[in-house]
Amino acid sequence: MAKKGGSPHYLRIRAPNSLAIKGKKENRWLLAPSPGPHPKGASITLGVLLRDVLKVVSDLRECKKVLRAKRVLVNSIARTEAKFPIGLMDVVSLPLEGKSYRMTIRARKLQPVEISAENAKKHFLKVVGKSTISGGKTCITFHNGRNMLADNDIKVGDTAVLDDGAKMSQVIKLKSGARCLITSGKHAGEIAQFEGLIERKGSMDAEAKLKGTQESFVTVAKYLFAVDDSFN
Repeated sequence: MAKKGGSPHYLRIRAPNSLAIKGKKENRWLLAPSPGPHPKGASITLGVLLRDVLKVVSDLRECKKVLRAKRVLVNSIARTEAKFPIGLMDVVSLPLEGKSYRMTIRARKLQPVEISAENAKKHFLKVVGKSTISGGKTCITFHNGRNMLADNDIKVGDTAVLDDGAKMSQVIKLKSGARCLITSGKHAGEIAQFEGLIERKGSMDAEAKLKGTQESFVTVAKYLFAVDDSFN
């Protein structure tokens, strides 16, 4: 029986422009992400990140060897699959090398930014859904698809900060004065101060007014990701 599903590889030149994958000549083929916490168009495989972006391995064979040895952590969990999808706000750590990186938006592209070991313990997760389950408990859904029980006062649009990916230590409210990363649109990658929502009628997306370093601007509200002062 033929195996179902898409190709495990795709041409480098067809990689989404939102991914920071440099070069077009070497390693012509890229690994396609396996099903996971981030969609294909908004993620990069762990193997491609290690080989083509961070350049800590020379080829896929070396990459698989490193992963099998559990030398790479994603959000404090050892990942062994080269096709595992890495997306916005994931923390990738290389303990033997003493390096940690947070996936963020820079110059409108998803790319890793080196962070301190202490900062690597903080995982930022945006709340994109909220529901009440049996027993009257509140369940929230994060931007990476993860679910968690939480207090009822947390709202969609807020950001939960988890220590080492487990315990919620802080909630960053999306309110006036909040520091926000813009994740998409022409202001993608900018950090700005949230000033308030602009409600739109009908099916139009709500917009938000923000104060940037030079001027105020308006963007789609769902592009905002509230962060604290430790985020860089």
